[in-house]
This record gives sequence, structure tokens and C-alpha cells, in this order.
Amino acid sequence: MKRLPASKATLAVSFILLFFIGCAAKEPMPAFNMQSSDWQIWTGQAEWFQQGRDVVAGDILLALDERQNVYVQLSSNSLLIFRAQTHKQRWRLERLAEARVDQGKGEPPEAFIWFYLPVLLGAGELLPSSDWQMQRTEDDRISIQHIQSGERIALSLDEPLL
Repeated sequence: MKRLPASKATLAVSFILLFFIGCAAKEPMPAFNMQSSDWQIWTGQAEWFQQGRDVVAGDILLALDERQNVYVQLSSNSLLIFRAQTHKQRWRLERLAEARVDQGKGEPPEAFIWFYLPVLLGAGELLPSSDWQMQRTEDDRISIQHIQSGERIALSLDEPLL
């Protein structure tokens, strides 16, 4: 039996390890189970205002579990606009209209504020930076706005916050 030189064997083992590490990193997010008692869930309507873009309006589902994992889904006329999820220090953002999927480890990007809304609603934690401000109106609507960019989200939840 022919043996590989040490440098080629090391290279082969490195490729095998990288393959398995890569597969583990691409592990899919667990399916969101709305029936699980672990989740605190809010539903309602949302309007998303971004400078230079059309207003996006639709049905919103925001969820937070006891481990601070989040699930957010915005859809309009039964078409999914985006789905954002965190689980065990990983995050994933699917923007279906753009056929785009972004994912990573650690904290999700602050620029996509939707990741932080369930924690804000459920745990009352502050927004990720002082560039974001939240206001509650008398009719129990919630408005979150980025001071510099003008991006704004208006939420009207089916159940009022306590």
C-alpha cells in the first residue's frame, strides 16, 4: 500500500476537518413551532418605512422564547417578505423578495432592527444602540425610528402590551 507523504496527509486531514466544520456551521435553524409553550408571541400589522423605498406593510409575527431566541416574520398578501431568526448565538435572515439569505454567529446585525423587537417587547430590553428610539402612542401603537437614517417601523399589535 502506497503511503502519502506527511505534507499531503496533513493536507488531506485538514480538508476533511474543514468539510465537517463547514457542514456544522451550515446547520439549519430549528423549525419555529408556534404551538410550543416556550414562545411568547405577538401578532399584528407592521409598516416599514425606509428612505428611498416604497413602504412595506403587512402582517407581523414576533416571537421570543425563554432562552432569548427570536423569530420574526413579515408577510403581505400571504407572501413572505422576510424571516429572521436567532438560535444559540447564531442568526439567519431570509429576504424572499430579494432571494437572499444572510447568516452568521454572535449578535445579529443592528442594521436589521427586526431581530431586536421581540426582546424589546418581551423583556423590555433597550434597543441595540441609542440611534434607535421607541415611542408608544395613546392608541397602543409602537413606533421605532432610526434617528440618522429615518428608517421607521410602526407596529399595531393584536393584543396590547402590558
